[in-house]
Amino acid sequence: MAIEFHRGADLASSMRQEILQHGWEVANAKGYPTLQNIESYRMVRPNTVDDFRAATAVAYAVAEFTRHYKPLFHKDSPKTTRMKIDLPMFEGEEPVTVLYPHPDYINLHREMG
Repeated sequence: MAIEFHRGADLASSMRQEILQHGWEVANAKGYPTLQNIESYRMVRPNTVDDFRAATAVAYAVAEFTRHYKPLFHKDSPKTTRMKIDLPMFEGEEPVTVLYPHPDYINLHREMG
């Protein structure tokens, strides 16, 4: 699953109209997100409701983690940090856990160090 950001001018007019109709916020004129599911054989498949729920949960959790731990992203060797984030938009759902940096990043730097 990938979230890509595009210029509003590059979106179909019907998509821009839907965004306006619902009052969805975007970061700026170059920050219109699109969600793509790319299968292992590199074919893009249509998104499902569950795909949008998962992407919303992950994007929200990453944004909250980043807001809370912004200084970590300026360090060469950040301390492993884990945060459980509740999802107010999905009442009753399990929280999302964000772990930074990714364990493979840590292992790679240990091997290189």
